[in-house]
Amino acid sequence: MSNDQLDFRMTDLEERLAAPDGMQVQAETLSTLAAAGDRISSRMAAGLPPAEYELAQKVYQGLAAAHEITSIFPVSKTGMITAVKGD
Repeated sequence: MSNDQLDFRMTDLEERLAAPDGMQVQAETLSTLAAAGDRISSRMAAGLPPAEYELAQKVYQGLAAAHEITSIFPVSKTGMITAVKGD
């Protein structure tokens, strides 16, 4: 199997992370996710009805997972995805 067959992206974000400015896209995406997480966390701390709190908690967990995955997504300045450590 050639590298061309393995080099595909499933989402627009993956395409943007693989572009030459992928490191900048990653930093901006991480910032956006962190800010959204902070807003949800603040709303939870201020007090929400139980049903809304449960939903907010799930959204917060999703944002945290997205932040973690985005932070380890292999990007490169040249637009070529680099191998994940351990591969």
